[in-house]
Amino acid sequence: MLTLSTRKSRRQPAPKSPQKSPGRLTLSPLQLTPKKRLSRSIPSSPLGLSPVRLSPGKKAVTCKGRKLGVAAVNTSRHKAVCEVLHTSVPEHLSCRQRQTNDIKEFISECLSQSCAGSMYISGAPGTGKTACLQKVLADPEIEDIQQVWVNCMSLKSTGAIYSHLVSKISGKRGNTKERDAVKTLEKKLTSSGEMILVVLDEIDHLEGKNQNILYTIFEWPMLKNSRLVLIGIANALDLTDRLLPRLTAHVQMKPTLLHFPSYSKQDIAQIIYSRLDMVEGSEEVIAPAAVHLLAGKVAAVAGDARKALAVCRRAVEVVERKVRRQLLINLDENVDVNSPRKTTSGVVGPAVILQVFNEVYENVVVQQCQSGVADSFPIHQKLALCSLLLLMKHGWSKEAPMGKLHEIYSRVCRGRHVVPVTQSEFCSVMEMVQARGIIAIKNNRESRLSKLSLMLDEQELVCAMQDKELLADILRDATFARK
Repeated sequence: MLTLSTRKSRRQPAPKSPQKSPGRLTLSPLQLTPKKRLSRSIPSSPLGLSPVRLSPGKKAVTCKGRKLGVAAVNTSRHKAVCEVLHTSVPEHLSCRQRQTNDIKEFISECLSQSCAGSMYISGAPGTGKTACLQKVLADPEIEDIQQVWVNCMSLKSTGAIYSHLVSKISGKRGNTKERDAVKTLEKKLTSSGEMILVVLDEIDHLEGKNQNILYTIFEWPMLKNSRLVLIGIANALDLTDRLLPRLTAHVQMKPTLLHFPSYSKQDIAQIIYSRLDMVEGSEEVIAPAAVHLLAGKVAAVAGDARKALAVCRRAVEVVERKVRRQLLINLDENVDVNSPRKTTSGVVGPAVILQVFNEVYENVVVQQCQSGVADSFPIHQKLALCSLLLLMKHGWSKEAPMGKLHEIYSRVCRGRHVVPVTQSEFCSVMEMVQARGIIAIKNNRESRLSKLSLMLDEQELVCAMQDKELLADILRDATFARK
């Protein structure tokens, strides 16, 4: 039996509470019970004690920390791939060089000539609008001017944009009254000084009655001695023509238009490969066949690069968990890590990509309708959905006001000899549709101003409603959608 002895200093008494050295936990052997001392495995003792040896018939107990460390080392490449597949803006943007040059040329021309101007950037979600603009604004030649970036979706109301811009541009708290805030902004923008660049992301959320706010903002660059460079971003291609017809009537007031088309299959594959090239040996993590399958699937649905990166990253995470789980099982069973019968392939193949893609894109409502589980929609819900799709197909943006939708719905009902429900009852009907996961409602204090957006495309909506004839009949009659 081993005995441990401690020597007490003759000059200084032993401290009652010994201090711990930073970063290391030191325990005296006398503080351990005999049971704990025998259960510990000491690889190298500072006192020269040899480690406890186990009998040949017993398996060595593997430390949990060591097992996790081995698993982390074997999946480190998967983690590196997940990091580069993040949707943040990379150093180099693929397939958007022309759009980037157009934005940079527009801003540089305004700055060099000290003249105000406006630009409207359109494109579907995930087509690189915000990423390209952020890349251009990070250029050292443009960083020197005052930049103001506002996401209009985050504003409490459309009229709050004025006071928000006052606080951003002047650094002071904006006036509470809209009229005073507009006067302050116009005085600031027409006074002497450097150029001011204002970016309004999701500018379509400023849409309101008579479009007074949008007209006011786009007319600021045309003021005498204005030093404003305005850039608006939204999804709708025809926002200026549809909502701001007065701007197109005057050549000087018409903003420069720049459209971002959806990414093609080749574009999405190139974007993914440009990220994977940052990690050495990434071809051992994602198979080329999986990349091309994912690119084709996403391009056929929407051409959204962010969704493609998200699906790819999710697939890598799924495979990484399988690899870690198998490695831990092998270590518990004391099996050789390199054994071919006890290893899991760490490569993301087409099957995993297809599984994750279906999880991300397939809608529960559509799956239920295809399996015959979903109940048939009540007539008023069907007519409301047809009216919403009718608005989307005839000039309205991705979101429709509740009041306007009820107006179109009432016309559709009268055209089919159905008594429409009241405004309050209509809100309840749309809430029931929202519970099915078909639409999204952005509530407002006034129910008529609440915004509705459709979460399904036309084919999915037809499948969910199970009434193709009704939908086609309503969509053919464009008179219902007249404003």
